[in-house]
Amino acid sequence: MYFVKTNFRKSSRIARAYGLIARPNGALASEIAKKTGYNAASVRRCISELRQRGISIYPITCIENFETRYFISTK
Repeated sequence: MYFVKTNFRKSSRIARAYGLIARPNGALASEIAKKTGYNAASVRRCISELRQRGISIYPITCIENFETRYFISTK
C-alpha cells in the first residue's frame, strides 16, 4: 500500500478520507461522503487539499453509474 507522511489529526475527516482513498481499490466519491459526512463539494475540496499536500490522486469516472472513484497514484 502507498502512504505519504501527512500531518493531519488521526481522527479528522480528511484523515478518514485519505484512509479510504489509500485502499487498493480506492474509494467512490459517495463512499467518502457517507463515511466522512461531507457533501459533494466538500469531497472535491478534500481531494484538492490532499493534492496540495503532495499526494498524487487521480479520478476515474464509472460510465455505468456516473460515479467518480479516486485512487492514489503509486508512481
